[in-house]
Amino acid sequence: MSQGEFIAYCGDSGNAETSGPHLHFEIHETTDMYSLAIDPYDSLYNAPLADGTPPPAWAVPSRTAYEQKDSRVTYTGAWTTFAASGASGGDYIYADSPAEALIWFEGTSLDLIATKGTTQGVARISLDGGPAQSVDLSSPATLRMQLVWSTGSLAQGTHTVSVAWTGNRGVAKRRHPRQHRRSERHREASPGPGHHDLPAEQ
Repeated sequence: MSQGEFIAYCGDSGNAETSGPHLHFEIHETTDMYSLAIDPYDSLYNAPLADGTPPPAWAVPSRTAYEQKDSRVTYTGAWTTFAASGASGGDYIYADSPAEALIWFEGTSLDLIATKGTTQGVARISLDGGPAQSVDLSSPATLRMQLVWSTGSLAQGTHTVSVAWTGNRGVAKRRHPRQHRRSERHREASPGPGHHDLPAEQ
């Protein structure tokens, strides 16, 4: 395929008659459109430029994981450390009264990893001072190192995530009034080409 080469018409024929005109660009194992689809990332990432020159040396995205004790997390209010087997780093912290944790990170995304369980409640989470979201951390069973919230893809830069106590109980029944336990670990990704899933916990 070369620049300017005709590849397809854009329309609404076939099984697309009920939708607006559009064109699919997909890579499959065979010429049969119903054969297994292949993720195009590697092909596009390594494809030469339009003039035939090799692709540039794209920056490889870096990933960072850090615990709640990291200096990039600041706290207000009363927080208590709780030792727990299976928690990242061997413990986590929680709040039983109005409190907030502010996470600072440089990059394009952040995942919030936390414990869910019978004593957890609802956290209020916001990104860069924007509208807050309620995140239910309750669960009928204790679950360690769960992905409970993510920023999604962001513009490269410095961002903040606020995690605050609400005093609200979650959907799952709880035996104790503890409302919210802070995250055990945060993961951030720096910019790079295409979409990159963050790694599993180390």
